[in-house]
Amino acid sequence: MQIWKFVVLPEMNAVRMPINAEILSAQDQGGSICIWAKVDPMDKDNTEERIFEVIGTGEYASDNYKRVYVATVQQGPLVWHIFERVSWYD
Repeated sequence: MQIWKFVVLPEMNAVRMPINAEILSAQDQGGSICIWAKVDPMDKDNTEERIFEVIGTGEYASDNYKRVYVATVQQGPLVWHIFERVSWYD
């Protein structure tokens, strides 16, 4: 097991990470929004694309997706709420 860092942007972001990566935290690091995940390094070539959304306080977010909350990140006066899209609603 290792902990890996993935950078996301303040909009929807596709992140390729090893299959079964377990999201641990999201925080600001040097002005970038980063997600840390526990991964099995043996899966480094067996990856999947995961979709994360960075939604500002007061911003509209579509109800078309089921999301899982990851964390809230503060960057100066901005407050971002990080969610992972897990499926579409029918």
